[in-house]
Amino acid sequence: MAAGPSTLQDASWQDRAFISITKKDSGEEISFAGLTSEIDLPDNSKDFDAQPVMNGGNVRENSAQEAAEIGMTLYPIGVLTGDGASRPEGLSEWFYSSGDLSSEGEGSRFENSLNRYDFRVAILWTNVTDSENESSPIKAAGAVDTGTDGTVKAALREVYEDCQLTGYNPDFGDQVFTAEVTFKCAPYDETGAANMFEESTQDTSGTDDDPLPALGDYGNVS
Repeated sequence: MAAGPSTLQDASWQDRAFISITKKDSGEEISFAGLTSEIDLPDNSKDFDAQPVMNGGNVRENSAQEAAEIGMTLYPIGVLTGDGASRPEGLSEWFYSSGDLSSEGEGSRFENSLNRYDFRVAILWTNVTDSENESSPIKAAGAVDTGTDGTVKAALREVYEDCQLTGYNPDFGDQVFTAEVTFKCAPYDETGAANMFEESTQDTSGTDDDPLPALGDYGNVS
């Protein structure tokens, strides 16, 4: 069954969100909305300190922008993320990052290692449905285009690139297996290029406005 759209009600996004995570250079967008019950978005801050000077005024000293953290509560049932073709089992294979060390004929096994991967996290809210979207099924990194009736639908997307998976905390409280995971993203890369952005488009009755495009490949995808 295709996922339903987000609800745009009382001028706010509600009910559903599309979440996808792409490991750099993998070419595979993994949809996590069906595994996620909560998502905590970053507390972004561009702060400064006000230093008093002798004339009674102040000089603003800018503080460096802090890294952004995206927190998710998951219901894992296994370790594999899969290839994006179906609901993932979990994502602990990304955290342990050893590659599958199981022998032939055995279940998957990942060990803690010093490897660290980069990821892109995309979160999309849109009131377009799969049947209306030319690029169906809808994915967080995909296009939200005009669809069959020729009208542009509303969409809002937040994107965080070059994130690391810094936290994986499984729990069995109340006899329910969950995992709290954290992705951490620097606001800029080493060249000063931005690692995070937002984009949106509005509902229209025609096709004059531009729809939301698909995100580009993340990394060197063959």
